[in-house]
Amino acid sequence: MIAYSQLKPGQNNKASSITNFFRNWGGSFGIAFIGTLSERRLNFHQARVGDNLPSTAAGLQQQVSHAAAFLQSRGFSPSDAFSAAYARFYGQLQSQAHLLAFMDCFRVIGIVTLIAAPLVLLTRSFNLGGKAPAGH
Repeated sequence: MIAYSQLKPGQNNKASSITNFFRNWGGSFGIAFIGTLSERRLNFHQARVGDNLPSTAAGLQQQVSHAAAFLQSRGFSPSDAFSAAYARFYGQLQSQAHLLAFMDCFRVIGIVTLIAAPLVLLTRSFNLGGKAPAGH
């Protein structure tokens, strides 16, 4: 409504095309921005979580040994069992890093929304246009 409030009904087609252009451009920019932010935050969180969980940690080694023993009881060879156990824990690390990265993205989207919401209050009041032209 704000985009069309100061226009005559005959000018709506031009305004519609410009509005759609900027909406599409803004959406593409937003997707690219969040995609880049997500990847960078994923790398950041993976590094931080990985730094706090060295492969020589006693707790990790114990959990890997338990998982490998379980897999060996299910028919895995010892080397395959340890590889699969480490892969499982690496997958958990990745899942946690993804969750933290998406939380960061949602936080950024929330902050942008909170900043942009009051801008609506700064728009001047507008009058609704006259009757729509024929065919609308």
